[in-house]
Amino acid sequence: MKKVIFVLVSFGLCYASTAHANPSCLNIDKATAKEISNHLKGAGPAKAKAIIAYRAAARTAATKEGKKTWNFSNWATLLKVKGLGDKFCADNIEKVC
Repeated sequence: MKKVIFVLVSFGLCYASTAHANPSCLNIDKATAKEISNHLKGAGPAKAKAIIAYRAAARTAATKEGKKTWNFSNWATLLKVKGLGDKFCADNIEKVC
């Protein structure tokens, strides 16, 4: 658990410092499966499709609940995708905006 918290805190610091400084970062909320698999370490076609599927399901659920929008707000949300873990997070922390 401590490891996950550290990663999330690290992501917050990294996100604040690199989101605007790194124009080549990947917007995980809008990226295609091909962009995800090409840009992120450890995300092959299967993991990229899982991210897209989770994103679509979460947006559908949010719409049904009356929410206007849904997005991957932080790494904790992204880690809900089956098959993604701390290593994936650590390997890609500077590549995602």
